[in-house]
Amino acid sequence: MSIASGEGRVSANLKIVDRRKQKRFRAPDGAFTILWQEPHLTLLGKILDIGRGGFSFRYLGGKQQMLTPSKVEIVLHTHNFHLQNLPVKTISNVEVEDKMGNGSKTTRRCSVRFAGLSEEQKFELEHFIRKYTSGAVKT
Repeated sequence: MSIASGEGRVSANLKIVDRRKQKRFRAPDGAFTILWQEPHLTLLGKILDIGRGGFSFRYLGGKQQMLTPSKVEIVLHTHNFHLQNLPVKTISNVEVEDKMGNGSKTTRRCSVRFAGLSEEQKFELEHFIRKYTSGAVKT
């Protein structure tokens, strides 16, 4: 697998170039994403950072890369926030070091960009960023 194709393993010595055009902000505790591969739920991930252009999250997976989701949801259960049917494109999906020692599961970090949000979705996303996130993530 190669990093250029959005797959592979990230090591501490690898410097990744950030091509984001929008700032990312730290996601609050309790922020999750639900990824769908029609017609079934594919997986649940913990959102790490989010911006107007997309977000990144961690999830437990197997050695195989996840399927490309057809849509995602953003959920902040501590504040009853739920944003549905967000179209995304996967930018990267890499295996990361497991600092939690979960053994047989592989921890992966996936970054996605939003692709064609409606005006209402943009409004709700902006509300989420302004109200619930904290400080810009340094890249």
